[in-house]
Amino acid sequence: MTDVRVLVAKASAYGLLLSPEGSRLRVDSVTGEPVPATFRTELLAQKADLLAYFAWRDEAIEIVCAAMRRLADHYVVSCPSGSPELCQVDAAITDAFWKGDLPGLRETVGRYEDIATQRFQLLAAELKSQRGP
Repeated sequence: MTDVRVLVAKASAYGLLLSPEGSRLRVDSVTGEPVPATFRTELLAQKADLLAYFAWRDEAIEIVCAAMRRLADHYVVSCPSGSPELCQVDAAITDAFWKGDLPGLRETVGRYEDIATQRFQLLAAELKSQRGP
């Protein structure tokens, strides 16, 4: 996957946006310049890997976004977010994402969601007890 990420970064340096379009690889130039012929050859040679990367990336992003949507339903506005435990799990999420480890990402995002949900529940109970019956 690292080689594909290098290719995506190289495309960006050329002013190109790469995206999947079904079984095709879409290449848009933000500068209006044509795709250099040698780079076009490189893209075509890596097309299958690029499409697999974009599928992986979309699944990884959805794992994270789905957890954030679920957490948003339970978020307590005054809840501090910088606990060492959450920061540690957040770093593990970043690590799993950039390693391309979907099972590790799912597990780590689930751990983050569990910790955050517990924090929200504790804070909600504390706020409720402060308001009284």
